[in-house]
Amino acid sequence: MIFYSLLFLVASYLLLPTEHVNYSKEKLPEESIILKGKIDSQVYLKDSSLSFILKSATNHVNIRYFYEQDIKEIEKPLENIETGRECIVKGVKTSPQVKSNPGQFDYMQYLANQNIQAELLVNNLEDISCGKKSLFTPIWSLRNKIILKLQNNYSETTSSWIIALVLGEDSFIDPNIIDLFRHWNISHLLAISGLHTAIFVGIIYFILIKLLRLTLEKTQIILIIILPIFIILSGAEPSVIRASLMIISFIILSFFKVKLTSSDIVSWLFIILIIINPSLLNHIGFQFSFAVTFSLLISLKWLNQTNNRISQSFKISFISQMIILPLQLHYFSVFQPLSIFLNVIVIPYFTIIVIPLMFIMILFMLFPTILRELLDDIFVGMHTMFVDTLLKLDILFSEYFVIGDLSVVHFLIYYLILFMFMWAIEKNKIKYSVILGTIFVIFILFLNNKEVFSPEGRVTMLDIGQGDAIVIELPYRKGVFMMDIGSSFSFTDMKPSSKVYKQVIKPYLYHRGIDSVDGIFLSHDHLDHTGSLEFMLNEFRVGELFISPYHPIEGDLLNALETNQTKITIINPTEKITRNQLLFQILHPEKDQFDENDNSLIVYTKIGGKSWLFNGDASTHNELALLQKFPNLKADILKVGHHGSDTSTDELFLKEVNPKYALISAGLNNSYGHPTLNVIERLQKHDIDIFRTDLDGAIEYKFNEKTEEASFNKFIK
Repeated sequence: MIFYSLLFLVASYLLLPTEHVNYSKEKLPEESIILKGKIDSQVYLKDSSLSFILKSATNHVNIRYFYEQDIKEIEKPLENIETGRECIVKGVKTSPQVKSNPGQFDYMQYLANQNIQAELLVNNLEDISCGKKSLFTPIWSLRNKIILKLQNNYSETTSSWIIALVLGEDSFIDPNIIDLFRHWNISHLLAISGLHTAIFVGIIYFILIKLLRLTLEKTQIILIIILPIFIILSGAEPSVIRASLMIISFIILSFFKVKLTSSDIVSWLFIILIIINPSLLNHIGFQFSFAVTFSLLISLKWLNQTNNRISQSFKISFISQMIILPLQLHYFSVFQPLSIFLNVIVIPYFTIIVIPLMFIMILFMLFPTILRELLDDIFVGMHTMFVDTLLKLDILFSEYFVIGDLSVVHFLIYYLILFMFMWAIEKNKIKYSVILGTIFVIFILFLNNKEVFSPEGRVTMLDIGQGDAIVIELPYRKGVFMMDIGSSFSFTDMKPSSKVYKQVIKPYLYHRGIDSVDGIFLSHDHLDHTGSLEFMLNEFRVGELFISPYHPIEGDLLNALETNQTKITIINPTEKITRNQLLFQILHPEKDQFDENDNSLIVYTKIGGKSWLFNGDASTHNELALLQKFPNLKADILKVGHHGSDTSTDELFLKEVNPKYALISAGLNNSYGHPTLNVIERLQKHDIDIFRTDLDGAIEYKFNEKTEEASFNKFIK
C-alpha cells in the first residue's frame, strides 16, 4: 500500500493543477473592495499584525491588518474575529512582495500554493465585521483564550514554549532560538507532531483509565470525541491531523474487528488528505510528517532487531534525519551531521520531560498561583540550562554543512543510495552495508563541496532595494568575494535593519552553498553599502575586509571583526592586490575628498573574460579625475555610480571607458528618483545594455571557465 501511495504522490504532482507565479515588479493599482465570506484559517497575531484567510464565494483572500498598540489593548475588538465566522471585510487590494533574488522566500508562490488569489490590507478594525459562527468557532475561540491566559499566568519564556508545543504557534519563541534549532536540524521539535499527539493520548489514557478507572472501550470513545478538538486546539497542523486520524482509525477498525496494518492506514490517510486538499503537497509539515512516518514503517524490521532503547533511539534518529535531509536542504540549505547524535539526547528530553510538563502546566492554570510560579521557575531554570548548552555546542561545533539547493538528479541519486544502504543493513549484509555506507557518506560530502567541481562562476548583483551588494563566485569555488553589503535603515536613529541580510543576502549565500566569504570590499561608509556587515560577521566567516584609508571602523563593528578574526586591509590608491588568483586594482580615492560618496573605492578587475569597473557612489568629478590619471581606462561592464544618480555617470566618462553593459542597483519607486532619466538616456545614447535591480531583480553574470560561455540573466524576466 505504501508503494501505491507513492505512485499516487507522483501522479498528483504530475496531474493535479499547480499555481505558478509570473513575476513582475509592476505595481498594480490599489483598489478598495468589500468582501463577504467565512474565515477559513487560524487568526494569526504576529509581528504587530493580524491576518487570516477569508474564503469568499469565488476565491480565498488573505486579510491583513497592522496595529501599533499593545495586543492586549485590542483584545476586546478581536473577540468576534474568529475562525469559522462569516465576515464582511473592507480593504485595499495590494500587490504581494515579489521574489527578486535567488534563494529568497517566494511569498507570491506561497500564496498561490495556498490557493490565495489576493491580499487585502485593512486600515481599521472597524472595517472587519463578523457575525454567524460555525460549528468549530467556539473551539478556535477557546484556543485564542488559552493563549492569552497562558501569557497572563506564566512568564514570557514558559508561555511561549507552552503555546508552541501544545497549541502549535511558535511565533512567540525567540527567532534566534528557532534559528539555533534549525542549525541543529531539531526544528521539528518546535512543531506539533505525532510525538505530541502520542503524549497527549498517553496522558488521556492515564487520567481516564488509571485515575478515573474507566474501561478501555469508554476511554476510546472519549478519545474519538476529544481528538478532533485537540486537532483544532493545536492549530490543525498536518502532522497532528495525520497522527490523530491514525489513532481514530485504529480505534474504529478495532470496534468492527477489521485488521489493517499501520502502513495501510497511513497510506489511505495520505491519499484521502491529498484528494481533499491538494495544496497539502506544498506544506512542509505534511511532507516531513509523512516522509518520516513512511520511512519508520518500512524500517520496522531493522528497528526491532534490537531491544536496547539507546540503540533504537539512534536508529530512529538516523532514519528520520536521513529521509528528510534533501527536503531540509531544499528549505533551509544547511545540515549539521552531529544532529543525528544530538537527537538521541534531545528527543527523550522533550518526550519525557518538556512536552508532558507543558500539558501539565496548562492544567495548573486551575491551581493556586504559588504552584504555577513554582512550576514556572523550575521549567525556566531547567530549559534555560538546556538552551545555553545548545548555544555552547553551536559555538564549539560551529562548522556545519551549507549545501545549498539540490537538483532533481541529486534527489534521485541520494534516495537510491539510501534505499540500497538500508536494504543491505536490514538483510545483515555487512560487506554491502560498509560499501554502500561509504558511498553514501562520500555522496553527502560531494553535495557539500559540489561547487568545487564546477567550472561555472558568477557575479550577482543582488536586489536589496536602495543599496549595493554584489557577490563574486570564482569557478571551482576558488574564492568568494563581495562588493559592498548594504542594508535598509531607519532615518530616525540611522541604525541598520537586519531585514535585507535575513531576507536576501543570507538566503542567497545559503542557496549557493556558501558558508564563508574570502573578502568584502566596502566602497564607503554609508549604511546602504555597509549596513549588513555586522549581521554577516555573526554567522559567516569573513576572511578579509578591504577599505580605503578614509573609512572609519570602530565600536561594535570593530569588535565583531575581531571576534570573527577578520583581517582589516587598508588599501591605497593604485594598489594592486591578488587574492585567490584574482587581481583587484584600486583606482580611487587618491586623497581624502571630505565626502563619503567621493571617498568611494573604485575597483577594477577582470572576471569571466570581461573587465569590470565598480564605482561605488563616486561622483562625476571623481570619474573625470580618473580619466586624467588613467587615460586608457576601458571596461566591458560598469557598475553605475550612486544608483544612477545625476551626480554620477558623466557623458565623457562613458565615451572614454566605453562599457558594453551597465549595472544599476536601485530600489523600486525609491524616493530619490534613481536611476534618473538623464543617466538612462546617456547610457542608451552610447548603446549600452542596461540591467537594473529595481525592474529586473537580481542581475546574474554566469560564465564557464571550460567552455568560455558567458551570459547575463535577469531574475525577473
